[in-house]
Amino acid sequence: MHLCAYKIYMAFTHKPFKYFNPKQQMRFELYMQADPFGPFFPTYAIKSAERPTLENNHITVDYINTEFHVKGKSRWQPITVRFYDPIEDNGAKMLHDYINNYHHNSGTTGQGFSLLTPGEDGFIHEYKRTLYLRSLSPHGDVVDSFVLVGAFFDSIKFTLSCDYLFTVDSAMAWIASGYSFPTFGIYAYNYYPHVTTSKNWQPVNPNAKYIEKDKISNITLELISEEIDKMI
Repeated sequence: MHLCAYKIYMAFTHKPFKYFNPKQQMRFELYMQADPFGPFFPTYAIKSAERPTLENNHITVDYINTEFHVKGKSRWQPITVRFYDPIEDNGAKMLHDYINNYHHNSGTTGQGFSLLTPGEDGFIHEYKRTLYLRSLSPHGDVVDSFVLVGAFFDSIKFTLSCDYLFTVDSAMAWIASGYSFPTFGIYAYNYYPHVTTSKNWQPVNPNAKYIEKDKISNITLELISEEIDKMI
């Protein structure tokens, strides 16, 4: 035990521990190239963004009774960017305006607000953008930077800017189920005559929890709190 302690002491004496600050997810900024034909997404409206990943799609080559592996075609994978949806600077409207400008049948070119030909998506340079994803130090200095050239929205999903949805509206539960959004729903089936369960109108959602009673007044706050605790 004395020898081990001596080794540890020597390690810190002759090779001092170097302090380091790990990068943190919350310290980043994402700039999107200004859009000359439509909306510009401000940096503060971006909630989170993934760093790029590369897949080499390795290939297995069979040879007699053995095999070896070689690199396949390298493909950059899509990244996920999440936006805040504030009331003042409507995030959903920003995305909707982008769709209108480059895909929707009633989109405009931005030049005199003339309509695009129905079904026309416009030129590549009109909808592709350059993204600058930067990691920041505690003082706001740029630590590293990714430049994504020719980026565009592969898919856009409008959902809630919250961790989960608590609803008594069955329509909202159905909308959230389309995105597998974490949902807690309560149902009362006594409003419909000769009905003994609400199971048949509860949407399938692997991230949802539903509770039902004959009357909504029979669903106690204690029961709701207990089920919510299980979700979070």
